[in-house]
Amino acid sequence: MHHRHDASQLSRHERMNDPYKQLRGEYIDALRGAVPAIVRWWNDHCPYSWTEPVPTEAMTDFHRRWPAGPAAHPRVIAIFRQYYFALQELNDRTAFVSRVQPIDLLVNDLTTVAPDLFELMQGFVYIPIAFNPDGEEC
Repeated sequence: MHHRHDASQLSRHERMNDPYKQLRGEYIDALRGAVPAIVRWWNDHCPYSWTEPVPTEAMTDFHRRWPAGPAAHPRVIAIFRQYYFALQELNDRTAFVSRVQPIDLLVNDLTTVAPDLFELMQGFVYIPIAFNPDGEEC
C-alpha cells in the first residue's frame, strides 16, 4: 500500500530538490579540495592534532591564535561565504516551503553526507556574514 506524505512530514534531505543537492555537492567538492592543504598548514604549525582536546593553558601560541582550528582558516571561511551567498540566491528563487537554511546545508547536513568534513566544520562556531548600512548581507 502506498502512503502519501505531506511535505511537512518529509525530512529536510527528502525535501531538498536537485538545485540544492547540486549546490551541496559543489560545496563539498570545494571543501574537500581545500582541506588537505589546510590540515597540512595546521600540522606544520602545531605539534598536536586539531581534533585533540587541549586545555587552554597547554595550547601553543599558534593554537591560541586559531582556537577554532582549521575551520577558521581564511580559505574555509571564503568557501563557506561563497556557498552561503549562492544558497541565499537559490532560496530567493525557490518557494518558501522548499528553502534550505544555510547553516543546515553548509554545516549540519555534513554529519550524514560528509562526516569527514563535519569533523572540521564543527569548529565553525560563527556565521561570518554581516549586514551593511543598507541592511543587506555582506
